[in-house]
Amino acid sequence: MREFDRPALRAFLEAVDAELPDSLDVVVIGGAAIALAYDPTHGTSDIDTLALSKQLPPEVCERARLKIGRQILVEVAGVAQAPDSFEERLVECGISAYPSCASSFPSATISPS
Repeated sequence: MREFDRPALRAFLEAVDAELPDSLDVVVIGGAAIALAYDPTHGTSDIDTLALSKQLPPEVCERARLKIGRQILVEVAGVAQAPDSFEERLVECGISAYPSCASSFPSATISPS
């Protein structure tokens, strides 16, 4: 399994942003959210998103992959359960280089075991 770190994920998102014809909000979850928003040493094999609204167009993602030479997959999470009112806890990625692709991440929470 190939792992992508924060710089690779950022390069991909920059390439996606350059290819998007219109603005698009994306909620990134899972390992990519951890790597991008919380832990620069964390690696992930893909970018998982929540199916809330419009998704990143596959042709845009493919052009971005070709541009950076990395096969980063973007997948809509098939099973993901967000808590009630999670939208209020979303954290903007704070990457001003992406004006078209506004990514946000769920705030970090720890569940009692």
